[in-house]
This record gives sequence, structure tokens and C-alpha cells, in this order.
Amino acid sequence: IAAISVRFIQFSTQGALDTANRQRLALGAGIASEQVSRELRSALPGSIRTSEGGECIEFFPVVAGSLYMDGADGLEPNRELSEFQTVAFSRSTEQATRVFIYPYVESDFPDGLYETGAETRAGLASVSGSGEERTVTLSSPHTFPEHSPQRRVALTGDPVSFCRGTGGNSRYLFRYSGYGLNASGGRPGGGVREVVAMPLGDGPLIFSFIPPTRQRNGVVTFEFTLQSADSEESLSVAQEVQVRNVP
Repeated sequence: IAAISVRFIQFSTQGALDTANRQRLALGAGIASEQVSRELRSALPGSIRTSEGGECIEFFPVVAGSLYMDGADGLEPNRELSEFQTVAFSRSTEQATRVFIYPYVESDFPDGLYETGAETRAGLASVSGSGEERTVTLSSPHTFPEHSPQRRVALTGDPVSFCRGTGGNSRYLFRYSGYGLNASGGRPGGGVREVVAMPLGDGPLIFSFIPPTRQRNGVVTFEFTLQSADSEESLSVAQEVQVRNVP
């Protein structure tokens, strides 16, 4: 009877440990999936690109958006501007560093958005004003090539990337920021690197992107496997994120 009791306790304890382990796996996968999804939803329309065989995804995060004024005090295509007027922004612009207008017409789209001389992107110096109007001042004079069909202007931060690590870091999913413009794409060589998920399993981590059309939004799909650090168990995750299409 004593031997049976000990074995029963062992099985009960192992069952509780297995349940707790699965819960940790599910929680870790859920947190990573939600963080990536939330940030992708705020991506500048048209700026998403994948690289490294789908192991990296990069985008410009939108900080705030508004409508610019047309005419002499507003924005005119093919005219050099130092500043222009907009409707008041609905969110804080403090974290914004760049100004985009109609990125879809960029040369060599979307890679051209990350080039030093991008036509649809300008540096942001400041946003000032009160009431219903704001003045957007550029860091240097710039000529935007075309109007946005809806007169939309987007203020973004610097690019952000999510990438699987390489070599000894291949079991990590990293978030990269603060590295500036990465014209060639791929894993950034500098900036700030933060762990999003670990340890990844042996299966692939793949980001794929279906670009938007006039009838539908873009769709990002990402898949990864999270491996338990305490057992042989793993959890595979597949997530789909709709990315807004607002020119």
C-alpha cells in the first residue's frame, strides 16, 4: 500500500508540473504573439518588408496621423517645403522622427522607403500650434512627389525589425530598434536588441506578407514554435495580422 501511495503522489506531482509547464508555454507564446501583432497593426501602410528568407520583418511604426492643408499654406507636390499646415493630430507626436506622404509612389517601393534619399519621406523637426491646426516643420527642405488621394500625412518613428537570431542566438526572437535606416534590409547591425521570445523550437520562424490592394488590407502571417526549457514539449503558433491600407 505504501509503494502504491508513493507512486500515486509521483504521478500527481508530475501531472501538476506538466500542466504548469504547458501554461508557461502558452503564456509566453501569447505574449510574444500579441506584441508582434500589436506593433504590426501600427505599421505605416506600404512600409512592411520581409528578408532573410522570412526570418525578419521590418516597418516604420506610425506615431500619429492627420490631414494636411492644400493650397498656398499647405502642401503642394513638386514644390520644396520647409513646413506645412495640418489638422490637429489625434495623438501625441513627441516620439515622431519622420514624415511620410503617399509612400506607395516611392521609387523601388517598398525598399526605396528605407533609402537615404527617399522621395516620400522627410525628417521631422517639430510640430507646433494649437486649436484645430498644426504646423509641421521639416528638418530640411523637401519636395514630395505626389498628393495623397485623401491628403493624409503620417508621422512615424525610426524603423523597427523583428528577426530570429543566428548561430548561438538562433533560439531567440529579437526586436531591433534605434538602428536608423537599413537600406540593404536583413538583420540590423546595430541599435537596441530586445528578446521577445525564447527558446524557439527547431521548426521554422517565418514572416510572410501579402501586400494590400484597393479592395482589401494587407495581411502578415507569422509562424513560430516555442520550446519548453524544462521538458520535450513545444507549442506551435500561427498568427495572422491585418495591416490597414490608407493612402
